[in-house]
Amino acid sequence: IKADLKEYQKWGITWIHDIYRLRLGGILADDMGLGKTLQTLAFLELLRSRGELGKCLIIVPTSLTYNWIAESEKFTPGLTISRFNSKSKVETLDFIRKNQHSVLVTTYGLLIEHEEFFKETEWNIHIYDEAQSIKNLSAKRTSAARRIPARFKLCLSGTPLENHPGELFSFIHNAFP
Repeated sequence: IKADLKEYQKWGITWIHDIYRLRLGGILADDMGLGKTLQTLAFLELLRSRGELGKCLIIVPTSLTYNWIAESEKFTPGLTISRFNSKSKVETLDFIRKNQHSVLVTTYGLLIEHEEFFKETEWNIHIYDEAQSIKNLSAKRTSAARRIPARFKLCLSGTPLENHPGELFSFIHNAFP
């Protein structure tokens, strides 16, 4: 990884890796700007370097799609990463098939629209950035996130609990496959 990690970020990466090895899910919730994206990319790079990454799906708000790709290129250039575009499903499927250890970034909206497409792949990891997007248990995006299986799921949020404990329950329900 091409970054000078702070001590708490190293602990965060170790924690993510530990819950991954235990086959649990998790919620990485801290203040904005403390490096949740960097910690997650470092965790993915660790798995890639060991040949354990498999297929990873990162679900983000539309505004963060290019940020994830830029951050990956900057800090973890060894990761094979692509963005899902609904107009290029054939190319995306080709990318997924050709790259056993790869990362695909998509949006919450595209996850709902193309749920069946995403179900066709055996995902090792799902990352839900700005996971408050799936805080409502009855929302379509929350249901879609639960229906697409993965071995490991991680929710990232700078605002883990805004209104009531039901939101935290939704995070937990989505974080554990």
